[in-house]
Amino acid sequence: MDNILIATVVIIFFTALLSRIVQNFDRVLKSIRGFHVTLVRRDNKRMWGNAKIYANGLKLLFSKPYLSSGGAWVDSYIFYQADLDNLKLILRYHDELSPENKERRLKEIKNVSKPGKFRRFIRQMRNFISNFQEAFSDTLSVFLNRMKSNAGELIKTNEKKLKQVGFTAIGAVGKEYDQILEAHINKKVVVSVVDGEKNLEYAGFLGEYSAKWIALMHCEIEQDWHLPLNDMNRLILNRNIDVIFKVVSTNNEYGLEIEISNFSQDDIRLKRIKGGDFSKKIYKTIKPNQTIQTTLTQLPQELFPEKCCEIVDKKIENVAPERGGKYHSEMWQDLKDKLPELDLIYSCTRRVDVYVPRTIATIRHSVSMR
Repeated sequence: MDNILIATVVIIFFTALLSRIVQNFDRVLKSIRGFHVTLVRRDNKRMWGNAKIYANGLKLLFSKPYLSSGGAWVDSYIFYQADLDNLKLILRYHDELSPENKERRLKEIKNVSKPGKFRRFIRQMRNFISNFQEAFSDTLSVFLNRMKSNAGELIKTNEKKLKQVGFTAIGAVGKEYDQILEAHINKKVVVSVVDGEKNLEYAGFLGEYSAKWIALMHCEIEQDWHLPLNDMNRLILNRNIDVIFKVVSTNNEYGLEIEISNFSQDDIRLKRIKGGDFSKKIYKTIKPNQTIQTTLTQLPQELFPEKCCEIVDKKIENVAPERGGKYHSEMWQDLKDKLPELDLIYSCTRRVDVYVPRTIATIRHSVSMR
């Protein structure tokens, strides 16, 4: 009887532990832990920062504090599971990765495309359980019935709990497996994403997937991008562009002197400067390894905060850490409420890893590599 008691306790404990692990830890979301990412909600609102992953959600650490509606300066936003279900995209831009995180990303891709023996065994076991999910469930029922006849009230008392955690664990593992996705791992595909009444398409290499998420690696997106001049850390994160600017005053009106350097492999096309309803065209092209300077005048003065006068002619350097730049956390108290509320709009091709919920994403095409 003692042996049966010990075996029952062990079964209950480890079955519950397995159930907890497979339910709570999404292996796709785990892969963005510690990376700077941009989250896009289904209402198209964007938020960005460093991702901290929990078993039941995600915490986004902002690149700068924001003033909340309650009047407090906040530095993060917490997404619970229900909030994650309302996300449309998670984007990991390659030009925002530090050298260390670039190495982490490459290691992550290698673990999926060329897994070691242990990882390959775990994946094969997961797929095996998925393919024979019904057989495992039937076996568990037979096992519990046999144990019940031998252990009497002990098993009867815990039978419901044992079945619940056992079937949940087997079912969760089963949901992880998708025969079509498994066949396209590390192959270039096109994923169609439902966005309201239209569909978006992203072409990239299929990375890891889970019951809820798909990871599409090394997509190339060309569109208009925004660089907020009042968010120095966000500017510094973009390793392809260095932005140095200063507020100047002429005839009691504020303007901007901006110097922009292109460290990417592609042309960068400056398009306009924007703030609120104001927009002013620029239309300058910066070649790779080229720097341009431009002065912007006749800007709406209401976009320059009252305290902006304290930083007139002060050079604000937003340079990547690899080129000697430093994050502005220690300078934030000195600069907040003083920088202009302006965005620099530019166009170029950016490489990005796209994470999308499986509820709105479908693989529609494989891509010829010719």
